[in-house]
Amino acid sequence: MYEQKKAELAKVFTAQSDYIPLSIGVKADGVVTGLGSAWQRMYDAQATIDIAKMERGNTIKLESDAIPIIESNFLECLVPSLFGAEPYESPGGMADVRPVFYDVEELEDLQTPDIFGGIMEQTIKHLEYMIKNAPEPFEVCMSRFMSPLDYAVVMRGGDFYMDLLLEPELAADFMNKIADVSIACIRYFRNMLGYAEKDGQITVRGFYFPGIRLSGDAIVNLSPATIQEVMYPIYRRFADEFGALMLHYCCTPAPSGHVLPALLDGCGITCVDNWQGYPTFFNENRDGLLQDKIGICTDLDKTVVANPEKLFAEHELFSKVKRKGGRALTVSTNVDTVDEGKRLYDNWREFFAKNNWD
Repeated sequence: MYEQKKAELAKVFTAQSDYIPLSIGVKADGVVTGLGSAWQRMYDAQATIDIAKMERGNTIKLESDAIPIIESNFLECLVPSLFGAEPYESPGGMADVRPVFYDVEELEDLQTPDIFGGIMEQTIKHLEYMIKNAPEPFEVCMSRFMSPLDYAVVMRGGDFYMDLLLEPELAADFMNKIADVSIACIRYFRNMLGYAEKDGQITVRGFYFPGIRLSGDAIVNLSPATIQEVMYPIYRRFADEFGALMLHYCCTPAPSGHVLPALLDGCGITCVDNWQGYPTFFNENRDGLLQDKIGICTDLDKTVVANPEKLFAEHELFSKVKRKGGRALTVSTNVDTVDEGKRLYDNWREFFAKNNWD
């Protein structure tokens, strides 16, 4: 399913296209409530399906460049549970785990755990149910994964940042064990979904990316030097294993403009992703704005998307960045109605066709 759309998106993310894919979400009818919190959804795959049908019922009536997905998502909980962390329901019905390592010395003789411990059995059953029962036109996606740094902070607490300074070898070894487990889990789930060896994944935005996407919010707390010295080898492992790496990190409220420039020297990351709008990626000197190595997935308000001519005329990121032969750009937005979304999307496609950008 969606083979043509996947091929078009793969061309974008491998810099073989000038097109900027547009994902449009349409407001659901009514209020989506009473179908289960994030915590409850981990235990009820049918609730996950029901919520997706309600949340995205109008979105799937509009065929933008995104692929409609349903996620079997155990993001915060699965990998830490394999190391012995206890999942629990945090305030607001969110799923979380409690720290499990309270002293850096506990990391010294730590063994890489079996991936079939913790809540892996629950995760497998959840994904199996969704593969069998998810309705068309939805495509089932495996759980998102966090970066080893983020999992380490979850399991060790904020003290892990001190470990990086005082016990760098132990800290690096811990993250590599987390990477071992994460890669093995991803491989297992990809096999369940019938992915070929070099298949990519559909991200939470609905874009097919020829590689793997990791959630890596904790990177904003590291200096550029630490990112390059400590995180590059970790990121390269995922890029080497899956072909390319997309890294999500939120850009507010913590200062984050130092991150993108620090990622430009060959760490395997070919795209970064946030929900706060593309200006948040850059520091006050706008470093990295016109670089052509790392793509950007971000959001724009619908009023901006509605006028691509003005967008390209006024914003250098869109008018001067080389996409074909350079890096990808993608845009996501939200509208109130299907008709509004169709007008936006048709106008967007017409703008690119008029400029002979494919």
